[in-house]
Amino acid sequence: LAEVTSSSVPVAIRVDPVGCERVPGTCNMYNEFWDSVASVFPKRVFRLSCAQQKDMCLKGDLIPVEISEPREPIFAFWVDGEFVHYDETRNPDDILEYIVEEVFPRSARKGGKDIIVAFEAAEKYNANIATHSKAEMFFQGQQFEKAMPILIEHIDKFPDNLNSVVLTANLAGAVKKSDYALELMKRVEEKEPNNAFILGRTAQILHSMKNWDMAMEYISRALSVEPDSEDADEMNRKNLED
Repeated sequence: LAEVTSSSVPVAIRVDPVGCERVPGTCNMYNEFWDSVASVFPKRVFRLSCAQQKDMCLKGDLIPVEISEPREPIFAFWVDGEFVHYDETRNPDDILEYIVEEVFPRSARKGGKDIIVAFEAAEKYNANIATHSKAEMFFQGQQFEKAMPILIEHIDKFPDNLNSVVLTANLAGAVKKSDYALELMKRVEEKEPNNAFILGRTAQILHSMKNWDMAMEYISRALSVEPDSEDADEMNRKNLED
């Protein structure tokens, strides 16, 4: 950070708050897009994980205000000797447009890939999110028969979108397909074995299956996660304790 702030060269930083890199956080969804931006602007684009470098996130330079959405990334740009925080939208198209027009001169692309790779990654992200949002709308409207085929195809196409896998599990539970719901949650647990949110959701499914002993085991594991850990789920902790 000191190297960045002592430089006159513009820099883009994606800050991932603690918990944002875990379901139901959205930060990992931006990885492919942000990596593509970094490939277009060599040595100008970085990512800061607050879970791994908490001391840097506590200094107040990159995160000057209280984080209202800890499950969302923050985009900060070092321009003309100060940090500028972009909070208009988290749509990659808009973020990329801002970077091109307001942050980096064209010369910053020297040695990098063609900018089309960043636009293609943004388009892929938007397609991913749009499908998830459509299925979520049907789910919330209890139109389960419309949501299920969309989600099954979606998680096959985007297996790393763990939030969609969890949504599919929730839907499977709602239509009494508990075995399939549990199978999906196990898939997410393999990726994030200590995530209290996932452990709690799995406990709910096991409870619905009347597998009391296994449900209690998952609840105990969820409650054992340290409150300040990136795997914590303090929002739902009280429900698990009850």
